[in-house]
Amino acid sequence: MAAFETERDGLDLEDLTRVAAFRDKWWARAVTARDAQLDSDSDAGMAGDLDLAEPWSLASGQ
Repeated sequence: MAAFETERDGLDLEDLTRVAAFRDKWWARAVTARDAQLDSDSDAGMAGDLDLAEPWSLASGQ
């Protein structure tokens, strides 16, 4: 993480070629480092199929 921050902090935002190179380098690393289980859980959560906790009844008197 320190290498990313050092490179980011030293980036000249007016040099669009370097900005693009920085984006390409770090975006590729982020994509390849992503957690496949997290992707799977995210997809299941968006589909409503991920149980995060035991459900409970919201009806009164139960």
